[in-house]
Amino acid sequence: MSISSDSSPDEFTSPFFIQNKEICYRWGDLIRKFNGKVNGKYTSWSYRIIGHIKTNYSWRIEVSKSTYSATGISSLLHSNVFENLSISTDTFDSKGSSFYIRKRNLFFDIFIRNKFKQELINNYILIGSNKIENKVSKLLNYLSETVDLKNLYRIEVEGNVLNINIQSYNNCHRLISDLMIWSNK
Repeated sequence: MSISSDSSPDEFTSPFFIQNKEICYRWGDLIRKFNGKVNGKYTSWSYRIIGHIKTNYSWRIEVSKSTYSATGISSLLHSNVFENLSISTDTFDSKGSSFYIRKRNLFFDIFIRNKFKQELINNYILIGSNKIENKVSKLLNYLSETVDLKNLYRIEVEGNVLNINIQSYNNCHRLISDLMIWSNK
């Protein structure tokens, strides 16, 4: 598996191309540090890296960036950027817990009338099972110490599947390193 450019030669000198290339290779190095496999593509406008790491869990890490221009002008300086980090495993034994934690918004306040809806911390709610196992509690405490919570979009646990979604500048290398160490305990 490898990381490679998906660009025309015209883009090779673009500072955005160079920046995205460096970000991709840093993520690739991090994933390989944990004996993971990585595959990815990058351009001046976007990148997408998918990595797989095996610890006591089988982790899938996806890092992506997309740049959208709403003005119709082909300029990276006048555009919107969406960056996302998704971390998931299907080998997480939650002991029957089933829930998700996400940012609170008006839609949830009006339409979700779940008796298990709980306010957790500022702007985050827990929806689903009111039974959170010790392992899940430890993971949540760990994440709250490691991640800037304003960037945390959603955590979901359903049976043995754990999904963590962070929408931010994709520099969460410490999170991945610490999570791999945590998951080897």
